[in-house]
Amino acid sequence: MKGFNNKAGLIIFFSFLMININFGQKPITRISEAEVNIQKVYIEANKEKLLGNHEDAIVLFGEVLRKQPNNDAAAFELARLYQKTGDKLKAKANGKKSVTLQPDNIWYSQYYAEILSEDGENEQAAEIYKNLSTRYPNNEDFYFEWAYMLVRANKPNEAIKIYDKLEDKFGVDERLTKRKYALYNVQNKTKKAESELVKLVKAYPREVRYKQKLADHYEGQNKTNKAQKIYKEILVMDPNHPEANLALAETFKKNGQEEQYLTAIKPLFKNPSTSIDLKVKELVPYIRKMPSYKNKDNIRNLLFDLGETLTLVHPKDAKAYSVYGDLLYHANETERALNVYKSTLKHDKSVYVVWEQTMYILSELHRADELLKMTEEALDLFPNQATIYFLNGVGHAMKSNHKESISSMEQALMMSRRDKSLRYRIYTELGAQYHYSKKYTKSIKAFESAMAINARDAYTLNNYAYFLSEQGKDLEKAQQLSSSANQLKPNQPSYQDTYGWILFKKAEYVKAERWIKKALVSSGENNADILEHYGDVLYKLDKTEEAVTYWQKAKEKGSKSSRLSKKITDRKLP
Repeated sequence: MKGFNNKAGLIIFFSFLMININFGQKPITRISEAEVNIQKVYIEANKEKLLGNHEDAIVLFGEVLRKQPNNDAAAFELARLYQKTGDKLKAKANGKKSVTLQPDNIWYSQYYAEILSEDGENEQAAEIYKNLSTRYPNNEDFYFEWAYMLVRANKPNEAIKIYDKLEDKFGVDERLTKRKYALYNVQNKTKKAESELVKLVKAYPREVRYKQKLADHYEGQNKTNKAQKIYKEILVMDPNHPEANLALAETFKKNGQEEQYLTAIKPLFKNPSTSIDLKVKELVPYIRKMPSYKNKDNIRNLLFDLGETLTLVHPKDAKAYSVYGDLLYHANETERALNVYKSTLKHDKSVYVVWEQTMYILSELHRADELLKMTEEALDLFPNQATIYFLNGVGHAMKSNHKESISSMEQALMMSRRDKSLRYRIYTELGAQYHYSKKYTKSIKAFESAMAINARDAYTLNNYAYFLSEQGKDLEKAQQLSSSANQLKPNQPSYQDTYGWILFKKAEYVKAERWIKKALVSSGENNADILEHYGDVLYKLDKTEEAVTYWQKAKEKGSKSSRLSKKITDRKLP
């Protein structure tokens, strides 16, 4: 028991004092008026203490102790009150006084030891528990406290001796083993630490978790063979033991046999009694590695199988779907990942990161209507998330709702002051939306703000270059920006096309034709905008028939250009 904080016990203890003793004196048959008055003061002091009036209680208990210097109960109460008010010196002095006056009182001794320990006098506290252990040899708690105080006094070897005494007296015990094991480990006495675990396993040979502790120790010491021997013993007792099965499967992983490893842990994933957290822990490291398995279908499929198994075995746990979705997403199985993330949200709508990942996928897949619906729903749950406003703006941008897009983007910008990465994306998108709204000055300012955060991103460089050229503001700067984008991403068709289009704007048609043709080859003639641009440059090079052919190809590929039909009909540029 730490301190004398049991109110019921205190009341009984106090009543006993009132009825049977005269505040530390021998019982008498008659009480003098002075003693009655002291009792009244004591009662009043106790009342003030219970009411929380510590300063008043200190004054009254102090009065009792002045008039009756041998009153151990008053000294004890003063110690407790001074400790509460932060006067350590007086708390310690009165605690010591109570023990001196009544050395056989366990509560006094324990409380005084607590005060000493709080003040860093751990050796003195240890001495008190040593005396208590001598006086009460069958009380294990006193031995444990004695040893604990020695540990705090930085005397681990002496503490171990106390634990040894306990072990001799009461037998091998998990609490003792854990403490001795920890102390030996701190001192790098790994052999002695190991011997403690071995002793525990021998004492309780049917206790699996003790064997697990020993196996863990061997693993930590890189004694793999010894560890595996213990794991095999565990599996004899418990064939479904998850840690043991995993540990044995780890051999495959260490030898680079990933397929064998993933196959070996499949039974664990099928076992509903195995913790889902343990399973998730095994899969998480593979999420970022998924792109590296692009040409390793066996490993990819094994991981997908484990992810799916996780959802089947734990159908109500959102973590299962989330991890499975992450595996699919990082393997570029975007559509499948989206369906799994949606399943996650059916089970638990409170996990924001799943919402965010789902919304980003919808934006990647250009599903504007779904994205807008989801962002509106997400804003009801997470109204303070700037990313949701940003993605809502992206959804509106896809539908050419430029006013609504700008409104959401500007809101996102106000809420994302500390998130540079998000602010960068917002500025880039705002640059485009301002351009479409004919707010060209704001467009340039937004792109410049994006460039101030990251001047080496090809996407922004390309977009800024394209919109500058469309505005006819600064074709030289546009060309420089586009050139930088192509240096960063040399085989990107849209970037090659932008560069060629800027040259077209500068009337450098031969160079323009060369660059747009590069874009045409890189895109496999599947991009309507590039096809139309190529037709335009061919026309300027007096290749009208070829120009019309490419304009027709652009139309067949679904070009939304309002001027394309007129070009084809008139066989010339408007």
